Amino acid sequence: MGQTRTMGHPLVINPETKETYIGNVAFPRVTVAPPGGFKSAQVFDAISNYGRLVYGYPGITNWTYNEALGVFRILDQVCSPNTTFAGLNNIEHEDNINWELGYEDINKSVTDNELQKSERVAPFIRQGMINCSELFERCFLNGRKLDCGEVFKGHFSERGSSCIFNGIPTAATRRNTMLQSALGRQYKADELTEWKHVKSDRDSDSVAEKRQNRTIPIPWKQYFPGKTSGLIFVIKRENDSDKACVHGEGDGLMLTVNHPFDEPQIQRFGAPIPFGVEAHVAVRPTVILADNEIKDIDPNNRDCYFSDETAKANLDYYEKYSKQNCLSECFAKKITKQCKCTMVTYPEEIFKTGLTTLCSNCHPNCRDTKYEMSISWSPMTQKTMKDWNIPNNANFSLVHVYFATDSVQALRRSSRYNWFEVIGLNGGTISMVTGISLLDVIKGIVTGILVLGGQYFIMSQQPDGCVEEPPPRASSSSSEVEETTTNSTQIRNGVVVVPPPSQITYVQPRRNPPTPPPQDRPVEPEPDQ
Repeated sequence: MGQTRTMGHPLVINPETKETYIGNVAFPRVTVAPPGGFKSAQVFDAISNYGRLVYGYPGITNWTYNEALGVFRILDQVCSPNTTFAGLNNIEHEDNINWELGYEDINKSVTDNELQKSERVAPFIRQGMINCSELFERCFLNGRKLDCGEVFKGHFSERGSSCIFNGIPTAATRRNTMLQSALGRQYKADELTEWKHVKSDRDSDSVAEKRQNRTIPIPWKQYFPGKTSGLIFVIKRENDSDKACVHGEGDGLMLTVNHPFDEPQIQRFGAPIPFGVEAHVAVRPTVILADNEIKDIDPNNRDCYFSDETAKANLDYYEKYSKQNCLSECFAKKITKQCKCTMVTYPEEIFKTGLTTLCSNCHPNCRDTKYEMSISWSPMTQKTMKDWNIPNNANFSLVHVYFATDSVQALRRSSRYNWFEVIGLNGGTISMVTGISLLDVIKGIVTGILVLGGQYFIMSQQPDGCVEEPPPRASSSSSEVEETTTNSTQIRNGVVVVPPPSQITYVQPRRNPPTPPPQDRPVEPEPDQ
């Protein structure tokens, strides 16, 4: 705590000294939703199937009650996006949908697993969704014509039918198979493989890397800024007599942009675009990079996650971490706990409580790209209609989605302080409290090491670790052989122990011992005469 108060948050975000070229930034996911979320004919068939099973009318074959009830609940969620099955479970908002059917058995539990295993539910829902290839007339990116039916994939969102461009498939990010992935347009095997292996939070790659020889550029890039090289498509109005679950009073389409690896939030962030206009969607990205060194910091301290840290974030449903995936899992678990049901798309009612309150553990991505869009439109001119071969401007719209800047000033997350600065801070704090500096501690440690090392060295020089005692001195004469050793005898518990012969060094006596110095003899006194 003292370290945090003194030095602040362990991470700091600084602008890069060099700008990032817009061609190195991933193009956003573009989600388009038509006015009607579902085909009216299929809605009527769902009501008919459920009614026949409830009242026992003949005419339906192979459908079980749980299958018909599951389809009915899915349609209730699409046509009433403010809740998630709550009205049909008699929890709240019971007036969401009332198709004058019997609700006495509506509370019967139908699990998502039952609907996934059914051979009739997913095909029935897909048949009621709007076909993206029927909505889009022409599509271009980087000045190159694209197959609209291939690049725009069908997706089952909170508005029902929607079409996404440059978005990761649900099967590539989910750990387990779910009903929503079965409802959307299936990706090709090579596309799915590319999406599974691409890194979602790598630093911006270069244009040379981006111009790869792959046939599937994942994610898509806009090589040059401006509307002429951005995503351009012509979309037409669907048949009014065949649309149901219309959201809003207008009849225009809804459009939103977000990160390619996040699921769309078109009900919350979508912007309307009417038919009969030429619309310009200017996108300005904010790129946030991160140093790999900050992975050593605990995620709870750095307040962000990398895409491969799903285990640290305790995600059970997703293969890769993103804040949006974390929020989705948090919502799903809380809904399951509250009403014992599952959601197909995002419920709007749960957002009113507050994201920070409900899902406080969902931190941002350490590396991320955020997209901000601004939309403007004007009535389609005769020249534009002629250039794009549009017969009736009331039923068509021409939409440009493009990067409105040639470069961005990227931001980078990096460590505010390194280990050396942390040691200095802790040492200064200890010095102020105890009066002992870090050098004193180091000096004491070194001194202790030297003392212990010296004692060990002295003890290691003895054969058995005992202390030497000086040998007793013995008398000797010049005629005797003087025998001495370099290793003295040892005393153990009062007993003299002679070292083994191998450790005794014998010193031979000198052959010509020195002559002892003359000694003065007393002179006898002469007798008196």
